[in-house]
Amino acid sequence: MTRFVPALLLLSACTTDATLGLTDDDLDGSMLRIVEPRSAEFLELESEHRLVAELTDAAGDVIEFDEIVWTTDVDTEWTAEGVEIADAALAPGMHEITAEVILPNGDRLAHTIGGVRVQSRYAGTYAGLFSANVETQGVQAPCSGSAVVVVGVTGETATGDAACVAGLQGFELDLAFIIDLINNDGQVDGVAAADLFGFFQYDFPAEGTLDPEGEGLNITFGGNAFDQVIVDGRIQLPRVSLESE
Repeated sequence: MTRFVPALLLLSACTTDATLGLTDDDLDGSMLRIVEPRSAEFLELESEHRLVAELTDAAGDVIEFDEIVWTTDVDTEWTAEGVEIADAALAPGMHEITAEVILPNGDRLAHTIGGVRVQSRYAGTYAGLFSANVETQGVQAPCSGSAVVVVGVTGETATGDAACVAGLQGFELDLAFIIDLINNDGQVDGVAAADLFGFFQYDFPAEGTLDPEGEGLNITFGGNAFDQVIVDGRIQLPRVSLESE
């Protein structure tokens, strides 16, 4: 989304502005636009990124004037000033960023872009297939299914669920797991809380790695629940989107 606010009507058409060396006629029809970032762009949380604006006259020539104020709808306390700035303090979230300027002749110009996503490099939705092996009373029951895990905007937590169907002595039994992990710079650990055949609930320890540009979320989990059910599972999920909520 992008939105322009045009210049206000001029109060006088022939006065001269000494600061810019331009007449009001030169400023008539001027426009402000945000060059960077672009609408719907991803900005990594706490990494330095550029905010660049451009002020032009009616002919499209650049007007050198850097008293441009930047704001965002996500964090009302955040502001910056300048035609080009470097910033690493935007809060996590989906931003509408506005650049605004009041020209020396009193005209107010603004440009807003939307959908600017600020979040951790780890954040997003990870989805795919997973497999597990279940053993009870000496009988092996392979289990395969699907999983979806969402890593939050700050990249600190990963939560989701997985489900599969195990074949056990001619019967098909549903298994469900709730994934709850903590991410520490790409190393994850936590639990895969299992509902075993509708009879048992058990938290199996889980650990692994999180690499959004590589294998994605890669964890193993398992253990012996109540000395009755042994679970050995693996989940490997690529990141399928940047959606983190």
